[in-house]
Amino acid sequence: ERSGDGYFNEGNLQQAFLQYDKSLRLAPENLRLSYKIGLLFLLNKMYGDAIQQFQEVIKKEPQNALAYEGMGLALFQQQKTADAERYFAKAVELNQTLWKSYNCLGIICDKKKDYKGAIASYEKAIALKPDNQLLYNNLGLSYLLSGNYSSAINAFDKAMGFRSVPNKVYNNMGLALGLAG
Repeated sequence: ERSGDGYFNEGNLQQAFLQYDKSLRLAPENLRLSYKIGLLFLLNKMYGDAIQQFQEVIKKEPQNALAYEGMGLALFQQQKTADAERYFAKAVELNQTLWKSYNCLGIICDKKKDYKGAIASYEKAIALKPDNQLLYNNLGLSYLLSGNYSSAINAFDKAMGFRSVPNKVYNNMGLALGLAG
């Protein structure tokens, strides 16, 4: 497993999978390994396989917040947002430090035009991960869509305070400034 973790951290997902699989054959009840294999499937866009792995973990360990988050991410990538939302909500119910779940809940709220809910979710994610530029951009978009242009400009300004700024942040800031007059 440690060898697999080393490969994972180096970005060698194929070797990580081989090591995790070998370890899982030696210890088939090791749910941590099952979760890590699910995560590898998720990263390789093998969503059906990822869902199967995460379901196995949840079935045997129903309090595993990371497995719920993994399920949510796999379902979200398959555009099954209603199902994904349930898994993200359960993940943060079990563990309030899962910033990715809060971010995805914010995206889902934005799609439902629930900007207040989206803003609350992004603010929770930012409180946990204040160094993530994407979260400020997402927060800015929610403010922009809700018509709160000054708060949108403030959020985009924070997103622009990072070393490397994607063009979409500049575009969003320009849109917010234009709409604000």
